[in-house]
Amino acid sequence: MRNLIQLIRYSAVSVGSYLFVFSMMYVLVDCFKVPKNAAFVTVYGVAYVAEYFINLKYLFKTYHSWGAVAKYIGHLLFFISFGSMVFQWMLGWHIHYLIAVLLTAAALFPLRFLSYKFIVFK
Repeated sequence: MRNLIQLIRYSAVSVGSYLFVFSMMYVLVDCFKVPKNAAFVTVYGVAYVAEYFINLKYLFKTYHSWGAVAKYIGHLLFFISFGSMVFQWMLGWHIHYLIAVLLTAAALFPLRFLSYKFIVFK
């Protein structure tokens, strides 16, 4: 039951984060003409920093430690890099950038949860 509650909470946090990412991608790319890849990395970077604190206290109910920060930074580097490659690959297939954002988020969703649960916040 605890795992199901964590998954539901993680889903809620993720939906909020993805709404932020989706809306900020639109603002940066369509309104401010920021290049798509630069906007993607910037927006996801901000979202991941906010998620650290939300997941730390709300989802996994653990305490801040420098070990967790180090693991989270590794997590960030991996998922920003990997997510950027997936996003770029989708753009190469001429998928609209906002749809590519959603598809990238959906593809990374289970991997991010598992890495948080078993590596970062363990």
